Amino acid sequence: MDGYCSDITIQSSYINGSSSDGIRNSQFKGVDGITIKDTIITNATYRGIYLEDYFGYPLKNVSIENVTVVNAGQEGIYVRMDSNANSSNVWIKNSRFEDNNGYGVCLNSVRGVVNVTLNKVRNNANGVYVSGSNANLFMKGNEIENSNYGLRANSVGNAYICYNQFSSNYYAYTSKVEHKRKCTTATFRLLTLTLTSGEYTMREAMT
Repeated sequence: MDGYCSDITIQSSYINGSSSDGIRNSQFKGVDGITIKDTIITNATYRGIYLEDYFGYPLKNVSIENVTVVNAGQEGIYVRMDSNANSSNVWIKNSRFEDNNGYGVCLNSVRGVVNVTLNKVRNNANGVYVSGSNANLFMKGNEIENSNYGLRANSVGNAYICYNQFSSNYYAYTSKVEHKRKCTTATFRLLTLTLTSGEYTMREAMT
């Protein structure tokens, strides 16, 4: 991905046993529009997918759909947007992140629209992490299972978090949202919790 890249598509691929990250963008050029879909990534030494706005080069419009990442040495997917104010927008949909040794999904200092819907995040060290005071998080219909932290939302600007299923996580949900929260109902295995403001730590009830 050398040069200032736009409208990149990686589709219908199988990536196994990468000695570094399965997919990673260039450190010295910006990206505006990258779509990864219908792709399987297994056994990456580091992260399955690693996208970052390195050294002030923007990272914009990341779309992940119908992607499977299994058994990465670190995160299943890691997206970071902390070095350029023009970086923005991440969509992760209908994907599966399993048996990874870090977070299944890690979105660090993200900006703009952050849409995480209908994903299965299972058997990772931790489930989903989202941070970003300029992020508008929409998170719905995900299944997050069998991890230490199911979801950690840290200093997120605005969030709509509904109808996600958390099961067999040691901590189901911790959150800190800076601005208004449109909907914050999370469905747990044995209870439904509605969060209104502030920071919470919830240990899932166990049978």
